Amino acid sequence: MALFLNIIPLVMVAASMAVSVYLFVSLKKEIHGSETRWENAEAKLALEWEALRNRTQEIERKLSEAASGSSTTIAGMNPAKRSQALRRMKQGEGPGQIAAALNLPLSEVELLLKIHHIVEERSTS
Repeated sequence: MALFLNIIPLVMVAASMAVSVYLFVSLKKEIHGSETRWENAEAKLALEWEALRNRTQEIERKLSEAASGSSTTIAGMNPAKRSQALRRMKQGEGPGQIAAALNLPLSEVELLLKIHHIVEERSTS
């Protein structure tokens, strides 16, 4: 019996050390998993950042080309066509119908309608 009482503290110490080692290993695994997730997220953000940078450069290039070519006359939207387009929009026609009726590019009509919508929202608020 005395031997059994002498072994109990040693068993408790051994059990405590085993639990401590288990917790340590578990924590290391969790830290490693977190680091891996962080590195993956960081790499994804770097790719997205590069894609945005490339897109921005492309837009800047197109803007500079458009600005340098702005001296040429392009048949497009003049004030009369703009008011006709807005009138037709208020009558319920869609961008495709307006573009076809006024012989304008669909993208210009869509842009005009978006800008008009934004201006109306700001004036009402």
